[in-house]
Amino acid sequence: SENVYLFPQEVRGLRTRGADGALIPDAVQVYEGSTKNADKYRMIDVALNDYKDDKIGQYSVVARDYGMAAATGPVLDMEDLAIGADAATALCYDGTPFFGTAHPVDPVKASSGTWSNKLTKGAGLTFDTFGEVLQSMVKFPSATPGKAAGTMPSHLLVPADYFGMALDICTNEFPSGLSGARNKWIGLGIKPIAVPNWTRDAWMLADARLSKKRPFVFQERETVAVVPAGIDPDGAVEYERGTLRWIVKGRNGVGFAYPTKAVLVVK
Repeated sequence: SENVYLFPQEVRGLRTRGADGALIPDAVQVYEGSTKNADKYRMIDVALNDYKDDKIGQYSVVARDYGMAAATGPVLDMEDLAIGADAATALCYDGTPFFGTAHPVDPVKASSGTWSNKLTKGAGLTFDTFGEVLQSMVKFPSATPGKAAGTMPSHLLVPADYFGMALDICTNEFPSGLSGARNKWIGLGIKPIAVPNWTRDAWMLADARLSKKRPFVFQERETVAVVPAGIDPDGAVEYERGTLRWIVKGRNGVGFAYPTKAVLVVK
């Protein structure tokens, strides 16, 4: 199933009060975005005899370890969404890929011009390319002609190979790469994050300062948890089946919000 949410692109204030006392909006543009539900239901079986023969407590931590695996589920969901957000199947409210080169400035006006939050930098992540991308991101347009969306990155997401450079850019005041010069980006307070499963030669800047305006959203319908489903070694069902069973279940979903809040950089 799919839950549909409405993301207001911009609210420009209230114009006047009508004759009946109702407030009349001057300009409110609302676009549709969706977040797909995903039921989490994974299980693990442990042979009953193995459990009974265990004298060192090997299986006493099964539920705990499985619970830890379940807790990382939302993180992996978000990671997968971010990594593939420039695919043709990862569309945002304007009908283009979330990371794309032809976002319409105003999705309801065909002649409004386009902008890009997917940039190409052959040098990868360097102090110079970081500065260029930061400048582009700050200038991302809003639907109001001539106005910027007010984007400022709070996180730098990179694959493991770029994490050293990300640390230099975000946390090192005098990095070796600048030959003793002071790092002018350190005052921004951007947090570097290594994305473990990111195999692409790419990096991303994201603005997650405001909880209501983030590039990606995670919504938890039912807390992911480990639920016992027959863990009595002497139970009739367990004896007949020959296994003990734990179930991880829950419901959550991830989706897109504002493309002006993130930029993807590829080589």
